[in-house]
Amino acid sequence: MAALAPVLAERHDGAVRASSLRLSVAARTYSAMLSVFGPVSSEEFTGCDQAELLVRWIKNDGTPDVQLLERWTSDLWSAIDDLTAGKMPA
Repeated sequence: MAALAPVLAERHDGAVRASSLRLSVAARTYSAMLSVFGPVSSEEFTGCDQAELLVRWIKNDGTPDVQLLERWTSDLWSAIDDLTAGKMPA
């Protein structure tokens, strides 16, 4: 889907194009998430609280907390700084 939905969007306009682009975003996101996890058994997988909250906001269920988003971003940049300095993030 991630590869084919953009092709469909290129060949149409209007509602088909918009739906195809939304499908493309969802499929690419799903593929990217799976690539991070790799093979995981269902007993080991507990999900991600931040991801659950982001998905709710994406689906327009509640108002995104800008301060929380900014804190997450800051935490990620801190972890990136650690990695670039040869340290494992805390």
